[in-house]
Amino acid sequence: MSEQKLLAGRRVLIVEDEALIAIAVEDEVRQLGCDDIFVAYNKAQALVEIDSYKPAFAIIDVNLTDNGEDYEIADTLVDRGIPFIFSSGHLAGELPDRHLGRPFVSKPMQSKDFADAVAMALR
Repeated sequence: MSEQKLLAGRRVLIVEDEALIAIAVEDEVRQLGCDDIFVAYNKAQALVEIDSYKPAFAIIDVNLTDNGEDYEIADTLVDRGIPFIFSSGHLAGELPDRHLGRPFVSKPMQSKDFADAVAMALR
């Protein structure tokens, strides 16, 4: 599958509490062919949108202002079988054991790193 179309036809949920970063992530998602995007700015909104928006893919920040470092969103995505990547200013090695090895993009993200992480999550 072409890198340019990795997310074509998929509903994508972005969980990011910083608006400027959310816009940048949305741009990256659009570059990968997606035009069905929802941004959740906090944990409560993200958990509601997982049920109502029913994303096929997600990009999540692990450190949201309203909750600090929290993995309930990631755990919910795993339970629902929804592929996702972490996007964080933290290090991938700081993830809890149950999420080590999941696709991870460091902030600020580079387009190639983002596309590679998405491709890994979709495998």
